[in-house]
Amino acid sequence: AEALSAQTDVRLIKYLNAMAVDFRPELMLKSIVYCALADCPRSTFCLRYLAYKASDPFWTHAFVDPRIQPTEQGCSQYLSSEVQRMGRGFRASMQLVRYGSISTFRGRIADELGCGRSHFYRYATGEYPLTLEQQAIVRSVFEEFDVNKEDLFDAYEDAYYLPY
Repeated sequence: AEALSAQTDVRLIKYLNAMAVDFRPELMLKSIVYCALADCPRSTFCLRYLAYKASDPFWTHAFVDPRIQPTEQGCSQYLSSEVQRMGRGFRASMQLVRYGSISTFRGRIADELGCGRSHFYRYATGEYPLTLEQQAIVRSVFEEFDVNKEDLFDAYEDAYYLPY
């Protein structure tokens, strides 16, 4: 039974690796650390490997240490190649928050996003994109301050999630 399971796992990995991933370099909002482990079972869907494969030749670049092999639990450096709908900025919506509450509002957003004042402003102005999860958090704080707006964010764009 174990041999059959192992064969099934190998077939599944080969099938997944054969599937074409539509990697779009223009959706990379910043440079990332590359990974060159082609034989990793998750390489086909790992943004670090796909970005490496699509890169132009270079002299130096940061890489995931190839001596660290993925385990059954996965790879701690894995980045999904799934495209997300990112939100950019919410300055226009902030104008709908009562003037006397704006300081408390800023504090709540920063606290919920787990960031300091400078990161708050980077999110508010759109310098940093907001993931779907972060958008939900920001939306809930706006609702606490009686701002219910369909297009809460100043702009939206498709991009890969790249942690800051």
